[in-house]
Amino acid sequence: MISPNIRRDCHNCWAILRNLRQFRPGRLDLGATVAKNRPRLRLGQHVRRGRAALWPSGIALLSGIGRVLNSSLYGNFAVIRGLTDWARQAFLPQLGRRRRRCLTSWVAAELLESRQLLTVTLGQPLVNNIPAGKDGLIALPVTNTTLNPVSYTVQSSNPGVSASIVTGGQSLLLNVTGKDAAGQNFVGDLTFRLFDDAAPLTVAQIEDLVNTNFYDGLTFHRILSGFVAQGGDPLGNGTGGSGTKIPDEFQANLTFTGQGLLAMANSGSDTGDSQFFITAIDETLGQLPEHLNFKHTIFGILTSGFDTFRSLMSTPTNSAGRPNSTVEITNATIFTDNQQGVLRVTPAAGFTGSTTLTVRASDGQGNTDERQVAVTIVPDTINDRAF
Repeated sequence: MISPNIRRDCHNCWAILRNLRQFRPGRLDLGATVAKNRPRLRLGQHVRRGRAALWPSGIALLSGIGRVLNSSLYGNFAVIRGLTDWARQAFLPQLGRRRRRCLTSWVAAELLESRQLLTVTLGQPLVNNIPAGKDGLIALPVTNTTLNPVSYTVQSSNPGVSASIVTGGQSLLLNVTGKDAAGQNFVGDLTFRLFDDAAPLTVAQIEDLVNTNFYDGLTFHRILSGFVAQGGDPLGNGTGGSGTKIPDEFQANLTFTGQGLLAMANSGSDTGDSQFFITAIDETLGQLPEHLNFKHTIFGILTSGFDTFRSLMSTPTNSAGRPNSTVEITNATIFTDNQQGVLRVTPAAGFTGSTTLTVRASDGQGNTDERQVAVTIVPDTINDRAF
């Protein structure tokens, strides 16, 4: 079955091609066509590979569409062939034989070329120092054009530090829109691995709300640069919720020592409801909000959509963190993510020092990638509250 995201991508790309047909040879204003259809291109996370190629020219437009469809369809030859045939029959004849041959070959070549580049590529993880005696969580972003499930292994060069891959758990996908610091519209997906083993009541609450479309159309009503982005309030002012309170869930080995952690907002002990916040990324250990340890339930970590989150965090706000323009959650979805990974780093008691972690990603079909991650364990200077 073709997923809703794929159907949406196909609809958007076909709409662009249909509008291109309206122009006659010599009057092909591709820039205007792209501008006219740009609002349609809210294609989600997997489209970003092709988006950069959509604007400069007609060739690049068709090239980008090819990449978009291929990255969405992952080798669905029937649909790819259908697009190529449709372009040949309905659009390209108006441009003349020479241009028809050129562009038809280009579309087919782009689709074929993208389809054949089957790779698994580990991205650069966001890493900060980890305090002694505490675990650190590191997201492992991966780009996988094969769409086969990705598995991970990790080895530590120092016996004083152990590392493992977090297994199991559902993921939360938030599609968000807004305006960044430059006033440019942004749209993209934020994906989080949920910690249902560490916070089962919290994850169950979030999943129930997502599955009833509670978050669709809500906003991020509070954005504090270098700190957090908070959302999930139906009133949009920080005072609302679903009406169902849940207790706090704390784990000794789960603290605010990582980047992009997903946690429950509250107004005191055991008052979690629907509001949540995401901690800032690209921060040092000293900038992370460890003062929130054992005050707010941590129930997930950002695993993809980092550039979208950077745009979100750059949104201009007033002095209280209220965004000057709406930052909306257009859609929320729970799904099983068999692509992105999460790494848990555990220092031995009393250990400080460095280690190199060798992380290997594989799709089980011979496509692999390996990356070395340097991690430093430093003395813990935070006196955490008891819980």
